[in-house]
Amino acid sequence: IKSIKYGLISVNEGNFEKINADSYDKEVNDVISEINGIGEKLQSSIKKESDDRNKLDYILNNVSDGIIVISEDKTINLINNVAKEIFGISVAEGKNYSVLTENAAFNDSVSEFLKDGKNGCFQTEIDGKYYMVSLKNLEKGFKIVVLSDVTAMKNGEVMRSEFFANASHELKTPLTAIK
Repeated sequence: IKSIKYGLISVNEGNFEKINADSYDKEVNDVISEINGIGEKLQSSIKKESDDRNKLDYILNNVSDGIIVISEDKTINLINNVAKEIFGISVAEGKNYSVLTENAAFNDSVSEFLKDGKNGCFQTEIDGKYYMVSLKNLEKGFKIVVLSDVTAMKNGEVMRSEFFANASHELKTPLTAIK
């Protein structure tokens, strides 16, 4: 009975060790066998869940976009490494989303999204970089915020605009002189 007790304690703690069924009583051996079966199934399920969690963490931390999952009570449930780098924070899980940044435009837009629940997107600037922020509702009241770096695209637009302004100006001067 002591070995059954310690076996059940080890199952409860998540480090299952098989119990030896060496009793002279067949019913006790059957109970031990059932406990061993349940312990092995639990151990297998825990390992599978752990492996799945590790895969998900690997994927989330190797995506080029910042990803944040916010619950209904406005706390951060998940944040990947890219999002942590964008906002310059190391720990955010379990805290209110407003700890991410003091950027009023970002916080107001996210607050509006959390209140209305309408999917959408907006562009914002954080520390000199431009991000397209996509907001989407998930099941069970969770909200996802995805930040995509569009700085290069934004800089390209500025360069094109400046080029056409300069080209237009440079062409107008000789044309005026010819006229």
